[in-house]
Amino acid sequence: NGYVYQKAYLEFFTSAENIPALRSVLKTFPGVNYHFVNKSGEVNETNTDDEQPIAVTWGVFAGKEIVQPTVVDPVSFM
Repeated sequence: NGYVYQKAYLEFFTSAENIPALRSVLKTFPGVNYHFVNKSGEVNETNTDDEQPIAVTWGVFAGKEIVQPTVVDPVSFM
């Protein structure tokens, strides 16, 4: 007796040389959140609040608080 919502989510590895092209394409999709990061932390760029997790799935049920079982937490990447 409720609804479960899920955002499309894609995570992948690529070379640093691809970041400018990705950045250019992603600017044309303002509803898409992105986070570029490398192992050393030298690259850490996002178009959203880098201190807040992003909900990927969540549930809404009558008379209950929002259930948020899946989040992407930028802090955990570092």
